[in-house]
Amino acid sequence: MVIIVAAIGLAAKSQASIETYDVTFTGSGWSASGQIDVSGDATGGVATSGYLDVTYGSTTIDYGYLATGVGNVENNNGDVIAIGDNLVSLTAADPFDQSGLLFVQTPINGGGNTPAFLELSADQNNGYVPNIYGSGNAPAGWGYENPNVDGTVSLVAVPEPTSTTAYAGLSALGMVGLVSLRRKFSTIA
Repeated sequence: MVIIVAAIGLAAKSQASIETYDVTFTGSGWSASGQIDVSGDATGGVATSGYLDVTYGSTTIDYGYLATGVGNVENNNGDVIAIGDNLVSLTAADPFDQSGLLFVQTPINGGGNTPAFLELSADQNNGYVPNIYGSGNAPAGWGYENPNVDGTVSLVAVPEPTSTTAYAGLSALGMVGLVSLRRKFSTIA
């Protein structure tokens, strides 16, 4: 029975689901960390929510929203400033394409405007290496096209508390079964 339950749990894990990942970026004195939720399978999918905290020197700016389903984001002059498709590859060296993940400080208003944004993407002008690119005047951001820094990025899956608990419970159930079998056979002999 324990084997059947574990097999069902593993089969469910291989289908499309939403997984949480810790995201980190470092490059030229800049660092960023946060989390994203990815809807997809073991190869990747689409980031559906998340946040990113970006630090340079002693200043940290929180981009608390992943912009999803908004199309182009414009500045107050109507210029398109960023496009994020939020695609994530879990099998590529750089998990993001050139449109990348688009983070904003405040929810985007009805006109498609935001005071500051930050894009975590692949730099198409420099061999598609990870890049953070942002815009927005202080205190919301560091200025126009700042940062624009290449670096390294990593994604690490965050274990689900429910699956950890379930597998621990299954292990405990299996141990109880083994102890019961051992007692049964030791009393027969």
